[in-house]
Amino acid sequence: MKQTFLLFLLLISISYKAFCQTPKDTIAIIEHWYGNTLQYQGKDCLIPQLESVMKQNQLASAELSKANTYETIAKIFSGAGGAFIGWPCGAAISGGKADWNLAYIGIGLVAVAIPFAILQSNHLEKAVEIYNAGIKSHSGNSNIRLDVGFSGKGIGMALRF
Repeated sequence: MKQTFLLFLLLISISYKAFCQTPKDTIAIIEHWYGNTLQYQGKDCLIPQLESVMKQNQLASAELSKANTYETIAKIFSGAGGAFIGWPCGAAISGGKADWNLAYIGIGLVAVAIPFAILQSNHLEKAVEIYNAGIKSHSGNSNIRLDVGFSGKGIGMALRF
């Protein structure tokens, strides 16, 4: 019984490896508490580094370009907003006279940056999905399926293509 169970686990693990994509093939978005990182070939990378990878896939490249544009806009607004918020806070901490109108303007700039950051995230996810789907559809073994199951006489295995 132990041998049968171990054989079953071995067959399941083989079939699992047969259908997964390797990290070299796909781009992954890893979510952290402080934001998202992109990984390609097991290494962290930035959007401009992925442009050369995605240039073969025109749809993914177009989405990545939009994501890059929205990221730039969001960084400009959020950076300026952070500076406008930080200036009066620094003045208040140091004992000087704080102009809180600058902080209100900074809050408005950060509020403007949030929709651009959300658009950037959406376009980036869409670009990665399109790119990964293109890889999966072009792989040679996408139609091969290994089914493992129980039959009347024991464990059965079927390779379908």
